[in-house]
Amino acid sequence: MERAAPAPTRLGRLRVYVAEMFPPLVHVPASAAGFYAAYFLGHAAASPGPVRVTAASVGGAATVLLVSLLLRVFDELKDLETDRVLFKERPVPSGRVTVADLKALMGALLVSIALLNAFQPRPVLIAFLGVLGFAFLTFRYFFIPGFLRTRVVWLLITHQPLVPLVGLYAVISGTVAAGGRLGSGSAAVVLIGWLPALAWELSRKIRAPEQEDAYVTYSRVFGTRGAALAALAPIVAAAALAPWLGRRLDLGWGWVAPIVAAAALAVLGFGRFLARPSPASAKLRPFAEVFAVAFYFAAVLGVGLARGVRPGG
Repeated sequence: MERAAPAPTRLGRLRVYVAEMFPPLVHVPASAAGFYAAYFLGHAAASPGPVRVTAASVGGAATVLLVSLLLRVFDELKDLETDRVLFKERPVPSGRVTVADLKALMGALLVSIALLNAFQPRPVLIAFLGVLGFAFLTFRYFFIPGFLRTRVVWLLITHQPLVPLVGLYAVISGTVAAGGRLGSGSAAVVLIGWLPALAWELSRKIRAPEQEDAYVTYSRVFGTRGAALAALAPIVAAAALAPWLGRRLDLGWGWVAPIVAAAALAVLGFGRFLARPSPASAKLRPFAEVFAVAFYFAAVLGVGLARGVRPGG
């Protein structure tokens, strides 16, 4: 099969890439919700007063969005050979976007996120440098790509710490805006906020037995039901810890209801797959996504209603 001709300009090709691999209508609200959930909870853990939404926090939310796109580009460059075999329809393997295009996008993203964080308060800047440094380690596969490429569990262990690091960046942003200090409540926010993302990561690589192919999945490693239970566990844990965190931060029960409802929906979806694994029931990722969205939006609304929100400096 002949490859499709690239779009006439680099900008046109990159629009194709972003539209297919990083749809803005999905990722812009998801990144904003994820950042501000941790920001609001971190602010609430540091101060009993209203949440101050600062201009710096807008830069933080933009940073999380652009770092997410940067990680998508990193994955694309790391997995070129695999994608040419297993995902030929994607923009780069199909020839509609070039490797040079991705490298140009990577450079533009690095410049943009550096500018967004150049004037952040020092604690936020340090957290950002930690996120960026760890992101580059994952790009280099921690310098052992041949070992990690086919070992999905080791990839999970070495790459997942980036998610709580991003959460810590957002929590520190909220803590600085509140004029407070990091404490045990801040650590709890980072840990609990990481659980929905962990569930999403695990759920996206689970297949029914008849769907398995050369692509390495968690269901091949842990077994079909073992992988499903591993992905469901963080959802159940987050829902179980939500009331405790609400009491600790004096948020009331309003923010817990959507989280518990989304967790119940996930239990039903995962339970159907556990009872009878099949291609029809193997679509578990949407349940994890619904839970993550419910968790992050509930955090913003719960803290906002309990503490109030006002513009900051």
